[in-house]
Amino acid sequence: MNQKVYHTLEYYKILERLADYASCEEAKDRCHKLVPLTDPAEIAHLQETTADALSRLYRGSGISFSGVHNVNASLKRLDIGGTLNTTELLMICSLLEVAKRVKAYDRSDRNDEKTDSLSPLFSQIQPLSPLLDEIRLVIIADDASDRTKKGFKDSCSFYGVPLVIYKDKETLGHSMGKQFRASLAILDTGFADSLLKKCRELSDSQVEIIEGGNADA
Repeated sequence: MNQKVYHTLEYYKILERLADYASCEEAKDRCHKLVPLTDPAEIAHLQETTADALSRLYRGSGISFSGVHNVNASLKRLDIGGTLNTTELLMICSLLEVAKRVKAYDRSDRNDEKTDSLSPLFSQIQPLSPLLDEIRLVIIADDASDRTKKGFKDSCSFYGVPLVIYKDKETLGHSMGKQFRASLAILDTGFADSLLKKCRELSDSQVEIIEGGNADA
């Protein structure tokens, strides 16, 4: 199909409207790159998956993919032995949480154990639930930017991770043997609990503790 036909059918406007429903930039990009199919078998298969998806929506509520992030760069850095910062860890947790939610949706939607054309796709999803509990505490420097603070507050609130705002970048950096650090994540449960206990003993003017999205009074 040539470009003139695309414009006559306002095909790109359709793609734009479709992209508005995508929950992440990568998905939006894939929507914009869609082209009409010509293979009858492939067309029939996708029509079947669309019908099954609609049937699932009719049977119950929809599913949110909010929280999907592209973590390819972070995974590549891990492959070569690099380390991830706190923001990257939270983004991975966000993606795993979405996977867990999608997997749970599939199970709840198939109480009768019947399968459809979407079942193989759901079966490929591995939530890796134990990894979701890896981050037990996040600490950010009080002199971090407002944008950084808001980002961590929103992420930690959403995932139920305690957040401590304390001291400055230099202090956090020295605690890790580095020069400056705006944030750090604690993975050990015992250590995280111990730090939180110590922080609660400090005055409100020295530290701010946020748990579940609410400031600790």
